[in-house]
Amino acid sequence: VSTSPNKNSGWGKPAEFSDRNFVQEHLNIIHETADFVIVNKPSGIASQPGSGTRPGESLVDMLWQWGADQQMEFKPTIAHRLDQETSGLVIAALHGDVLRDLTRMLREHKIEKSYFALVQGNISKEKGTIRTTLTRTDSAKGAKMEIDAEGGKESVTHYSVQRHLKGFDLVKIRLETGRMHQIRAHFASIEHPLAGDSRYGDFALNRDLKKLCGLQRLFLHSCRLEFDWKGHHIVQDSPLPKELQEVLKIL
Repeated sequence: VSTSPNKNSGWGKPAEFSDRNFVQEHLNIIHETADFVIVNKPSGIASQPGSGTRPGESLVDMLWQWGADQQMEFKPTIAHRLDQETSGLVIAALHGDVLRDLTRMLREHKIEKSYFALVQGNISKEKGTIRTTLTRTDSAKGAKMEIDAEGGKESVTHYSVQRHLKGFDLVKIRLETGRMHQIRAHFASIEHPLAGDSRYGDFALNRDLKKLCGLQRLFLHSCRLEFDWKGHHIVQDSPLPKELQEVLKIL
């Protein structure tokens, strides 16, 4: 990675956002255009800076460092977020007008986002839709989404069972809306919480999975982004990370 200072006036002083070795190790750009990049985010990396995230180690920090080293005029900016424990695909805009278009498309549900999740128990229906309202609540333990509380926002999750396992189902999920913790809260609400979920899940089950399979993270992965852009149909897939594939093998 180039270490030359950025010369573009939009960045101000020579930019230092992330350690460049950290960027090389954790920033995985799998699709790049003149307008945007699609990044495959690992679990454990926060989407943006915040409490509990070490300086320079969020996806935003890494993208800014990459953009500075590429001599870009605009700081690459993510159009949506993934929870820190969730892995998979995130779009980042490379221009301000692109960011506005991408956020509008997300708001209008014109970017299809799909996920893989491992849920506790076997779901009775092979396909289904979870439709509730979600309301954010804050406490000392952190933010959490409450189902069907007053003032909640409509939230819609479609799913199909991909594989039945002993005591678990691997499901593929398509989000119609994109609320915070939507998948985690929705599956917990139908008594099929996600494996490895420390906030909405089953503590005893997570402990047993850690011992049996070595699962030390949330089993949730953003596996596909699909949308139309300037006359082109964009489809980008990301397979399950190795640590999640290993859990399925053991189960």
